[in-house]
Amino acid sequence: MAKKRIKESKAASPVVVPTAPTERKVITLPSSGDLPVYYVNNVNIDVSSWDVRFRLGQVQGMEGQNVTVKDVAIMFMSHAHMKAFATLMLHSVAKLDALPQPEFVNPNEQTH
Repeated sequence: MAKKRIKESKAASPVVVPTAPTERKVITLPSSGDLPVYYVNNVNIDVSSWDVRFRLGQVQGMEGQNVTVKDVAIMFMSHAHMKAFATLMLHSVAKLDALPQPEFVNPNEQTH
């Protein structure tokens, strides 16, 4: 399967990524306006001998026991990248408890 190319953005910003303790690599990322943004609340993970695929979707509704999901993107990577991604996710999840929690407004309370 051919990989899709991302158009270079004129408003791209460089990001420094440490590749080794003494080495750094500069990566230019496209501006966020050049990339599609999706909210997903459904993820299916498919593992094969070659790669790992994440099918990202949005729940559209539920009828009885059937849930309707619209797939919006498929992300795939090698096993090695998946392991690195999982490690980063674990570190990010560990930081969630330190974040301030959102305050929920009582829907019956008038705010004005």
